[in-house]
Amino acid sequence: ENGFRPIPIPHGQKGPRITGWQARTFCRDDFAERSNVGVLCGPLNVAFLDIDVTDEAVAEAIVAEWQRRHAGTWMQRTGKAPKTGLPFRFTAKGERKRTLNLGEIGKVEVLADGQQFVAFGMHPDTGKPYRWHGLDPLDTFLGTAEMLPEITPDDVDSFLAWARDTFGAQKPLESLSQRA
Repeated sequence: ENGFRPIPIPHGQKGPRITGWQARTFCRDDFAERSNVGVLCGPLNVAFLDIDVTDEAVAEAIVAEWQRRHAGTWMQRTGKAPKTGLPFRFTAKGERKRTLNLGEIGKVEVLADGQQFVAFGMHPDTGKPYRWHGLDPLDTFLGTAEMLPEITPDDVDSFLAWARDTFGAQKPLESLSQRA
């Protein structure tokens, strides 16, 4: 009802195990009692900045810079701290995935069309629930997909260039795009 497309994910897993999950609309009966719940990226241009960084200070700096650049970034989800992520909306369709490898400290990924992120459930490594800081996708006022900040592909490019220059990427930016 909040504009997100939920996906059933086996308990304690990070990804769906159902063929064709990107094209399906799931109903309540598709979710086992203890399923993790993912969110499909793409509908309403929902995307996710996945900060898969193991250095706490670096992860905090990345989040702070993203929030400084993009007012209205109210939602933040953590699974295995300091790794975290922030949902947003792309202003254009066709983005799939971008990966910035930061070497030993991890990577920053942008997940978009055809990708997914776990929103609720148990993290496979910690055995603890994923948690939201403040708002979450179930909030019926500010937690809707339409309330996510809209961010252009150029803004994402600029942000990833900042992260690369600040924290020293080990490889060039990898990008999967469907844009013409």
